[in-house]
Amino acid sequence: MGLPSLVQLWNIFKFQLNESQPNNNTIIQSAEPKFQEIFNERIQVVHNCRNTTDDCINSLNNIVDHKGTAQLSSEQINDLRNQLIYLREELCQLL
Repeated sequence: MGLPSLVQLWNIFKFQLNESQPNNNTIIQSAEPKFQEIFNERIQVVHNCRNTTDDCINSLNNIVDHKGTAQLSSEQINDLRNQLIYLREELCQLL
């Protein structure tokens, strides 16, 4: 479940709670900071993973630049790069 879905579910929950208890925001006020903390932590984890993926892609590019000393075939390098690019796209969808 991506972060936009979590936010949407949270907003639906707040709306439904407000419908059932129009003058009582105690539950929302007590839960909102924790939700925001979890949301921020998840964003940070995704950003960290994207940064690591970018570092791996850059390393692969460096290997390609110095292919004479590479221990991997061009096919292996391209396969790894494609997997990393796919992983990066998947991570972007979480945000």
